Amino acid sequence: MHCRLSSLILVCGLGISQFLFADEPHDMMAHVKVLQSIDVTTNVTEPTKTTTLSVEFAPGESHPPHRHPGPVYGYVIEGTLEFAIGDEPVRTLKAGDAFHEPKMILHRVGRNPDAKIPAKIVVVMIHPKDATQLVILEPANESTPAKGHEHDEHHGH
Repeated sequence: MHCRLSSLILVCGLGISQFLFADEPHDMMAHVKVLQSIDVTTNVTEPTKTTTLSVEFAPGESHPPHRHPGPVYGYVIEGTLEFAIGDEPVRTLKAGDAFHEPKMILHRVGRNPDAKIPAKIVVVMIHPKDATQLVILEPANESTPAKGHEHDEHHGH
């Protein structure tokens, strides 16, 4: 039930719900574009929560390698982000690009390569309600958390 509800909320949040407004006046119609469509394979059996975060990367800033206790769905609002998970090659994402991180996969590269322009992203995480950390740093980097980013149950990426 929680997985279905979270999936419905996420699908609607991604703008795929334009068909829900078919009987509304035309001035109520939103301009909708599907950014990404991902099969949800997470079987949720425990109480689950979604957290939506705004994350900013200062020019040249990078985040240390980390993992998340649930799947992550992200969207680049502005700027450029170099991004790599698991063994995938580094991808360069620009404003308008979306990305996905499966539960507990290593997010090994997250950096703004631009020396002058910040990068901003919006992230939706689906995670256990009792998660004590949304960002789990890799052991080699535990002593050097990303500048300005707390890693508690309410914030972080």
